[in-house]
Amino acid sequence: MTKLATMGASSCGTIAIQGFKNEDIVLEQEYLKTGEFNEPEENVQWFYDEVLYPTDQDLGRTADYPFTLLMDRIDQSGMCSKFIIAVLAEFQLMEWEDKLKARGFEQMDKTYNEIGCWNFIFVRNLNRDYEEEEEDEDFC
Repeated sequence: MTKLATMGASSCGTIAIQGFKNEDIVLEQEYLKTGEFNEPEENVQWFYDEVLYPTDQDLGRTADYPFTLLMDRIDQSGMCSKFIIAVLAEFQLMEWEDKLKARGFEQMDKTYNEIGCWNFIFVRNLNRDYEEEEEDEDFC
């Protein structure tokens, strides 16, 4: 079943929809047909209240690294070809924008964080220039 998941700067500016499975299309079709669904107790508002704000999210993250070292480690690992998102609050933009761009990130969008400020969304996708015939070769 699709789920709401955190992503970006501890979810300050972005969230993700994930978990699309083939069998879940039946659930989707049934909901569209009847308009009925037994919503779980841990619903969308619960997720916002209990997970996103104001709870710290230590699960699923590394220890603190200098940015350059973190990117070096990512590029030396099996995660080098992953789509990576970085979110900067507007007050971080001047300090970090050039550093992100130097590591292959591009600004794709911005969004307002209703509990803070504007957030600028950068992505790095090294696969964008990757040709299909090179698929079997070592990418990174």
